[in-house]
Amino acid sequence: MTVDIRKTLYAAKLSQLRDPTLPSREVRTLTAELTTILADIAIEPPSPTEMIAVIVILRSGMVMMDVFLSKFPPETNIIVYHLGIFRDKKTLQPVEYYNKMSSKSPNVKHAYILDPVIATGGTADAAIQVVK
Repeated sequence: MTVDIRKTLYAAKLSQLRDPTLPSREVRTLTAELTTILADIAIEPPSPTEMIAVIVILRSGMVMMDVFLSKFPPETNIIVYHLGIFRDKKTLQPVEYYNKMSSKSPNVKHAYILDPVIATGGTADAAIQVVK
């Protein structure tokens, strides 16, 4: 039997992160550690000419950005966009309030959306629709 230790470690850290009494400093630390594991699994090595887009969901995704970007080789051509989306508490629908994505999209082969706050998935789905 083969066990991927990253998945076991990820599950343990994710369980810790769900503690509502966790101080914000610990939340940031755990999120950065989870991002490291996730980036190691998710990032495909880009070709030298490939453009990569990293879309950071404000503000929660900011804690993930530096860790995630550090996982790419230094010569990687990366463009970072910031997208502000929140879930309306009454309608439970995602609301876009800030979008710094270029309408003149460069030739991007892979896009990564950074957002550690996943409840219903509505905000993540809205971000995917914006990226498309």
